[in-house]
Amino acid sequence: MRQDLADKYKLDLAAVKTWADLEPLLKTIKENEPGITPFYMSNTNGNGLLENLDWDYLGDASVPGVISKTAGSTTVLNEVETAEFKEAAELARKWYQAGYINSDAATSNVFPKDQAKAGKAFMWTDGMKPGKDKEEEGYVGFPLTQIEMTQPTITTGDASGAMLAISRSSEQPEKAMQVINLLHSDKEINNLLNFGIEGQHYVKKDGADNIITLPDGVDANSRTYNPGAQWQLGNQFLNYLWDNEDPQKWEKFKEFNAKGVKSPALGFTFNSQSVKNEIAAVNNVNKQFKPGMTSGAVDPNEMIPKYLEKLKAAGIDKIIAAKQEQLDAFLSKK
Repeated sequence: MRQDLADKYKLDLAAVKTWADLEPLLKTIKENEPGITPFYMSNTNGNGLLENLDWDYLGDASVPGVISKTAGSTTVLNEVETAEFKEAAELARKWYQAGYINSDAATSNVFPKDQAKAGKAFMWTDGMKPGKDKEEEGYVGFPLTQIEMTQPTITTGDASGAMLAISRSSEQPEKAMQVINLLHSDKEINNLLNFGIEGQHYVKKDGADNIITLPDGVDANSRTYNPGAQWQLGNQFLNYLWDNEDPQKWEKFKEFNAKGVKSPALGFTFNSQSVKNEIAAVNNVNKQFKPGMTSGAVDPNEMIPKYLEKLKAAGIDKIIAAKQEQLDAFLSKK
């Protein structure tokens, strides 16, 4: 969220413990900043309340059937049937009706941080980690702060999503592996790809080998090299830190990783081949119902029963049964 606006209105961030606790903040922005969306959402990258529940999708989030990452249960659920889904959908509806969420949230393809960069968004959701606010500051151009709404968890999807791979069609897989090894071991090459050329795209702060800043005359809008994908390319513990970041970022990051709660299904990935037709049918139903539900544009008390009826007809119970069978077999051998 925008730190400058939080400071301007003396918003009590420490009081926020649940999603509902955000309401006083959103109300203040709505009443005092007419050109800014209090809580910006889009249909691009799962940044609504319903996408931020503590579910493990057991490999692929496009395939229905979830377990709780934190409750210790291994019973596969239809999330649309859960109390958590309904509660989040009702809160989104309340915010939408209050004007806290942008009216085009169900159809917008604008990424929240792009809207924030244009000065039109106060708050949005993202995958969190220590220092994420300061990383995004360089792109958005406004001072940012963050509130962590869920505890750190580790799923199969998290682990596999953090890895670089070599395509099986690669003509020179050995050379590709050498590049990946360099990205994890060579500080100069790692930082060249992530931050560009020293003196042109960044300069080192006096007396600090690991702290960098933009060259004189360059700001967030005029910089010519900013992939913003440090977490994707090799060992991020080799990365330089921007001068707005916490010097202890990497120490805090290691602590953050160490306290991650492991999903009971860590290591399991669902093989969906036997139910691929049902998955296709269910995804068509999701496209029809979920954007409106996530954005709060529709009444969940009216739409959830219709949503469930369509999901049942599309074969969601068969998918969930197949997931449960495979997960039980995995756990029995673990």
